[in-house]
Amino acid sequence: MKVNRHLTVLVLVLTLLAIRSSAAAGQIPPQRPPFSFPANVIPAWALPTPPSSSLGSLRRIEAGSGPIEPDLLRALLTAKPDERFRIIVHLREQADPQAAVAGALNATEARSRVVETLQATAARSQASLQAYLAGARTTGAVHSYTPFWVINGIAVHADRDTVFALAARPEVATVRLDHYRQWVANQPTNQPTNQPTNQPTNQLTNQPTTEWGVARIRADDVWYTLHVSGTGAVVAGMDTGGDWLHPALQANYRGYNPHGPANHTYSWHDATSGGALYPVDGHGHGSHTLGTIVGQDGIGVAPGARWIAVKVLSNQGYGYDSWIHEGFQWLLAPGGDPAQAPDVVNCSWGSSNGYLTTFQSDLQALRAAGTFAVFSNGNDGPGGSTVGSPASLPEAFAVGASDADDDVAYFSSRGPSPWGEIRPHVVAPGVGVRSALPGGAYGEMNGTSMAAPHVAGIVALMRSVSATLSISHTTYIITSTAVPITVPVPNNDSGWGRVDGFAAVAAVVHPGFVTGTVTRAGDDAPIAGATVAA
Repeated sequence: MKVNRHLTVLVLVLTLLAIRSSAAAGQIPPQRPPFSFPANVIPAWALPTPPSSSLGSLRRIEAGSGPIEPDLLRALLTAKPDERFRIIVHLREQADPQAAVAGALNATEARSRVVETLQATAARSQASLQAYLAGARTTGAVHSYTPFWVINGIAVHADRDTVFALAARPEVATVRLDHYRQWVANQPTNQPTNQPTNQPTNQLTNQPTTEWGVARIRADDVWYTLHVSGTGAVVAGMDTGGDWLHPALQANYRGYNPHGPANHTYSWHDATSGGALYPVDGHGHGSHTLGTIVGQDGIGVAPGARWIAVKVLSNQGYGYDSWIHEGFQWLLAPGGDPAQAPDVVNCSWGSSNGYLTTFQSDLQALRAAGTFAVFSNGNDGPGGSTVGSPASLPEAFAVGASDADDDVAYFSSRGPSPWGEIRPHVVAPGVGVRSALPGGAYGEMNGTSMAAPHVAGIVALMRSVSATLSISHTTYIITSTAVPITVPVPNNDSGWGRVDGFAAVAAVVHPGFVTGTVTRAGDDAPIAGATVAA
């Protein structure tokens, strides 16, 4: 019995050695381990055999020194040796932008601190990596690279072996594809026209009649009753661009100079491959959303505010992740100056994948710098849990769409977010919204893309009254003054309700009354019929 046990053990050992030898020779595949790997790591046994030149790097990757995004790793292991890849390398060291603003005396100082902290972290931690990339570019292994301080990462266009080598470096946290996605659908316009308004002038106010959405959120009451139009506030459009020569947009463009050449340095940036030197829009989506925020002739919520824009999407509504990172980075310091940063940025775009966290660190930096980020909730409704990203992220303010009957639009995406949060926060007019189109035209569009700029306009009106209004306080006011349209409140159809611009701004204005007597200088005699303007 004892001898048989020894023989059994010997047979098992020899069998295991034979299996190991056969597996090494490629005769039979190794068996899958009885445990799960993390979602962001693909084990070697699940993939084809990598090229021998990359085995060393791959072993270090498997050891945990730099995991590669699954989609990228699959592509790398089936690629030709000379094939190049667009990737984004994320470094391990990350700054804390919120901690950087502690003790800041004002908004300008807070923005400067955020930018300085992010830039210092990137300069320190990227030095060695950038030196390596510079050397690899001279040999042709790297075609190009662009460093970003907003995420402490570098966008790289390089060959397969270089990607493996980058992922194995100790300072690298992750390497991901620089995804090229469609962020804005090609939305046709209804009855484009060159007329500034379809309705006659209001005889009581001698002003152009406002579009239905602007009137529904009572923005016109803010202008005529509270005498607030957005003056002093700066709004950014992050989209397909903007037509700065449009008659409803030109006067509000911050780079416009009615007495001389325009200055686009601090008011426009093209992060795409187009390289436009001044605001253009070959799609129409960006001009339409800007018109709803600041447009003249009754189409804009805050016609007194100024606008700037960064083009991060192509004329077909597509964009690389690196383009969008570059756009967020520019918004933190337009033209290199944090003092030029906007009060609010409208982002009427998104991915149907609500779990996507690609731009979370960008939004954290914007929030720390005091820029309110408004996102469209998505057009994948009416089912639940259809909110897209970045609207789904905790740092974003998400907006759904409502119609002229104050019903939630059927297409408007619903919550909750993947993190269990209410989405959208609010809804705003998003059906049959008429606004500006390139070439001086006007037209209607539908979507949560049209709803978001109504809220961005309200934020501009509020910042016009109080430039130091915090993001948390702004969020509270907009949600607490919204008109409930579905119950209970809040809910994942309409959030806290349809926005009410007048109620929101009135909560900031704190209107009061001036009483007293106007007297004549010298003898203090009362002046009859005197008029006081404030």
